Amino acid sequence: MKGLHVFGSHTYHGGGRVGRMLVVCFTAAAARLKNDGSEAGWRAGRRAMSGMQNTLIGCALLALGSLVFYAEQHSIKRELSLGRRRRRLRSKDNEPPFIESPAEVLSRRKERQQNASELFRFALVTDTHVWPAAAGRNDFTSRSDASPIRDGLLVRHSPQIYSAMLQELGRFAAGGGAFAVHAGDAVCGGNNFHSPANEYERALRMLAEEERAILGRWPIHHVAGNHDLHPKLGGLSAWQRELGNQTGAPRPDVAYRSLRHRGWRILLLDTASAVHFDTDGHGLVDAAQLGWLQAELDASAAGGERVLLVGHQLLVQPREPSGAVVSWLEVPVDMVENANQVLNLLSRYPHVRLSLHGHVHANSLTTYGGIAFVTTSSASEYPMQWREVIVRECEIEMRTRTLPVASETLAMSRQREAGRGDPDERNRAKVGGVLENHLLLSVCTPTEREQRENAPRPRRRLARRRER
Repeated sequence: MKGLHVFGSHTYHGGGRVGRMLVVCFTAAAARLKNDGSEAGWRAGRRAMSGMQNTLIGCALLALGSLVFYAEQHSIKRELSLGRRRRRLRSKDNEPPFIESPAEVLSRRKERQQNASELFRFALVTDTHVWPAAAGRNDFTSRSDASPIRDGLLVRHSPQIYSAMLQELGRFAAGGGAFAVHAGDAVCGGNNFHSPANEYERALRMLAEEERAILGRWPIHHVAGNHDLHPKLGGLSAWQRELGNQTGAPRPDVAYRSLRHRGWRILLLDTASAVHFDTDGHGLVDAAQLGWLQAELDASAAGGERVLLVGHQLLVQPREPSGAVVSWLEVPVDMVENANQVLNLLSRYPHVRLSLHGHVHANSLTTYGGIAFVTTSSASEYPMQWREVIVRECEIEMRTRTLPVASETLAMSRQREAGRGDPDERNRAKVGGVLENHLLLSVCTPTEREQRENAPRPRRRLARRRER
């Protein structure tokens, strides 16, 4: 079993607030002493000290009450959102558990600070479902709005949401982001939407043109989803022409490829083209791609690279803290048809650390076979998020980021959910818990961690001042 652990970011944040309260209290006490001390005589000085003591006692009581309050809030969060933390997954050879408790996180704080050197960061977006205004879109949205069973996807607003997302990615790039990965369903092709061929092809062209206009040469790598397939002809030829990228592809006619960056190999899977025509949403990895995947895993292992996967449909079924499969999952339509075959291959390579997915329009986290499997919510449906992925030497940090859209747009998507059980419960499932929105993955084995800690560190040379 691999040396991967998951721990959350919410361990305890009350201390900083309490500290600020104490600073305010002590400042007030000092001011009171200064003002009262201006009176003449011994009795005035005694009154000043008494006033300061009362203020300090009040500060101490305020701090104690605040600590109790934040501890209670933290306990509620753990019970409601992070029940899975109580599940201790033991691994072989006395490795630490995959999912750590807050106390264990605190004990590892020093190690995380030593491990803070960032290698790179990238953005993950998925399921934008862009469809520019047209007659076919108007027909679809009219039927969808009138249906008693519908999701929160705002197809009518998708072009504006995508523009907001590109603006956000532009800011991310300006802040040092290396690239972005779109995990599939960029447009509304495939089944369900019944998009006319010309409107599907126009959407692809619009996306490509807008990405170039806003992001320039900054790379956004697209992964194919079932709704990227041509709605009439099937296949990905139109998608390849507009959004495909041949960097790292074994052949010009395939949509799967690999990216190599700072000691990592990022494998972009194609779970759509082997299906060819989208019928129910499921994915498939054909024999040729499995052979390519094995060759990439062999090459990365030989080169000492860690591996991260990105695919549209899911390889594992997300589960509740109790171990039960989540209620919102639809099997087999949400899954890769031959997922077991892919997982059996991955199980032979301990350097595979993370697998990122879209498709289900919800944030989830599941660990299986030493790999963290993470799904991300749709950019065009509540809660309208993307993920920032920060890769460090022995750690990956992931945070969800909400797109800068109007609050009315978010509320519209939330209220549109209907006919699939409790809408509030469905919306909560899309958001996920705290751990699904901010998590840290330790990707070093104990041996790797020990080697890193014992590695000789270069000495700092003090620059001598030149004599003038």
